[in-house]
Amino acid sequence: MELKHFQTKSVEKLMVAIKRNLKSVEDNPELPLQHIIFKSPTGSGKTVMLSETLKFLAEDDVLNERNLIFLWLAPMKLHSQSYKKLKEYLQDSDYQLINIDDGLPNGALGRNTILFSNWEKLTTTAGQDNPEKNIKKGDWTNIATRQGESGKNLIDILGATRENNTKIILIIDESHQSFYGDKSQRFVKEIVKPSLVIEASATPKFEQTQAQVIETPYEEVVDSGLIKKQIVINNELGKISSETNNKTVMESLIDLALSKQKELKDAYVSINEDINPLLLIQLPNCSSEMMDELDKTEKDLIEKILTTKGITYNNKKLAVWLSEEKINLEDIEQLNNQVEILIFKQAIALGWDCPRAQLLIMRRDVKSETFKIQTVGRILRMPKAEHYDSELLNTAYVYSDLESIVVDRVEQDPLINLVKYQQSKIRDEFRDKIIVLPDSIYLSRTDYGDLRKDFEVFLRGTFNDRLNLSLFKTVAERRKKISESLQIDDTKLLHPVITDEVIQNIDELSDRIGLSTVNVDVDIETLDYIFNALLREFIKPFTGFARSRAIVYPVLRDLFSQADINEKTMKKIFVCSSDNQEKLKTIFALAINNYKSTYQCEQRNRRERSEIIYDWTVPTVDVFSDNYAEVPTVKNIYDHFYRYKKVSESEKRFEMLLDASTNILWWHKNGEKMQHHFAIGYHEQIEDENKIRRNSFYPDYIVSFKDGTIGIFEIKSGADTSPDYHSNVNNPNKADSLQKWIQGHIKLGVWGGIVNRAENNSFMIQADAVTQEMAYMASNGESVELPNIKYDSDKWRELVL
Repeated sequence: MELKHFQTKSVEKLMVAIKRNLKSVEDNPELPLQHIIFKSPTGSGKTVMLSETLKFLAEDDVLNERNLIFLWLAPMKLHSQSYKKLKEYLQDSDYQLINIDDGLPNGALGRNTILFSNWEKLTTTAGQDNPEKNIKKGDWTNIATRQGESGKNLIDILGATRENNTKIILIIDESHQSFYGDKSQRFVKEIVKPSLVIEASATPKFEQTQAQVIETPYEEVVDSGLIKKQIVINNELGKISSETNNKTVMESLIDLALSKQKELKDAYVSINEDINPLLLIQLPNCSSEMMDELDKTEKDLIEKILTTKGITYNNKKLAVWLSEEKINLEDIEQLNNQVEILIFKQAIALGWDCPRAQLLIMRRDVKSETFKIQTVGRILRMPKAEHYDSELLNTAYVYSDLESIVVDRVEQDPLINLVKYQQSKIRDEFRDKIIVLPDSIYLSRTDYGDLRKDFEVFLRGTFNDRLNLSLFKTVAERRKKISESLQIDDTKLLHPVITDEVIQNIDELSDRIGLSTVNVDVDIETLDYIFNALLREFIKPFTGFARSRAIVYPVLRDLFSQADINEKTMKKIFVCSSDNQEKLKTIFALAINNYKSTYQCEQRNRRERSEIIYDWTVPTVDVFSDNYAEVPTVKNIYDHFYRYKKVSESEKRFEMLLDASTNILWWHKNGEKMQHHFAIGYHEQIEDENKIRRNSFYPDYIVSFKDGTIGIFEIKSGADTSPDYHSNVNNPNKADSLQKWIQGHIKLGVWGGIVNRAENNSFMIQADAVTQEMAYMASNGESVELPNIKYDSDKWRELVL
């Protein structure tokens, strides 16, 4: 699998945590049960990351010496979905996967077994004594856990597994759902008795105070392109409601969703993508999975409405997924599948993965006003795990008759921050006064500085050339040829360790050479550690070690196996001989040097694809989350101005100044990070590193003046009382880039710059900024002498609007 960068980081952290925790328990068996909490947002690919971690565990030499089995537990039917996914992901591994629904095996579980089950199947207990069946109140009663003469139950199987000196790692998927119930906790302590527990959830409860938390920030998931950038609720619902007085709520919601679906289809066609965006319709009464009369009535109504629009089961455009009815579900996850609408109840609230699902109709639950974020998670995936140039396609759309958004706190996900349902549109009086600003820049990350798959050819070729292996085909010939260049004798590949050296005063310790040493064999942990450290050095300047190692290691393993050299000896060849290290380092250096031109060419192409330059104008419509509150204004360009709740005092006062000015036609508060916001490119200084990188920043305000000029202002909120260069190390770079952009487009009448609030609440602008007078003259064709571009944090002048 090609993991996203954030996924690779999470897998690396999980690997380190698992190895550390297992070793801690081995060193001190009296430690309490070790916990790892893996917190990762809905849509981030938790199952993918866990499966990749399992793959690395199976390949790890240190852990291969231990006998490990995994018990994978999940709520409801999610365990079966996980079983199917991992069966695909791990098909080439040594793992044996067992779904408890298919029956239990006989006897102890063998090494690298993964047993999947749901909590409900395992944790049912007797409510009262039943002497006839020899059952006491509280006994485990499910067939999987009920003890009998056969011994074929999970209690006896796990007991036999532990007796074989096999460690059990318990993986709990969606742990916030079931793990913390009394029965579940009792089951873990009495029956499973694991060496390590790994909880995976977007919203863990953090009740394990000693747990190690590995968290994936949702911003990284969004930035990776894996999930959509935002969720828009009831887009243009007011418009359709005012035009369709005689329609039911469901008719209005369906009409609106179908209109948006067509818009999405057309957008995909325009960029030659064969993707059919799927609309999900959830039945309203979600108190149980089974259908009741209300559900049936609602389902009939939906089907009748859709029939009038030519969407039926017969023409394969409509599908249903209910516990008692399943129609047209085959290959529905395929991007170009012809099903356009899926009716469901609870069945797909967890675990289902259909990246083309992009729209959702959620009717209000008759028993609850809460907003179920887990269900919304089903429409968050991007079809091809990357963002498009069109923000229309990077957005998920929800249509609902909820009167307000009240998030179910049990299910709350960090991605709730993406939910947007407050809408603004440009005021009618400003529609013919819109401006266009050219050369707005949008950057998306496509390269993380790690080696890519095509490096394999360069490494293999350089290795064969430097060791003169190209003409030798047999194992014996290749082994002999390698031995002429490298020390490969396992008995001589030892690690020198200082012996009998006495240090009397640690404060006076200095460099010492020629000390007495003794050669010892290297333990697996040390061997792995040094080997990986050497590889990390050998592949510099490339980073992203886990991804790069996944490219390099299979090539090395294959090259040495062709000479009958196993993996452990291969690592010792790297670790236990300084002469070998020098020669191998040279091979890597040559391979990387030869590869750089190919990499840089591809990198340039990636950058060209990821750096989008376009003409910007104020979005006709924008939407905002509940992190924004409506604020009355006089001259904001939108009919409703929503201000970020944590805005600085400087920005509040600047907006008051804008509203009070008699010279201003309208003003717009620019957003951040999205393509429909205005941005200017600059080179960012990376703190604590001696280098810069390309980035973009989003000036705070775009202001249209009555004289035809356009002001662009960046308010430095980090310094609320006086100008402060130190509030941001990139102030000079941003300021100079903004002035360079303004001077390059001065004929449009643009001016502005970095702005700070002075002690008397007036505002100061950088001294070298282009003035309004200069902009006015240039826009009227007059010659203007422009100032030198050089930001000086000590030089300011009063800003008059």
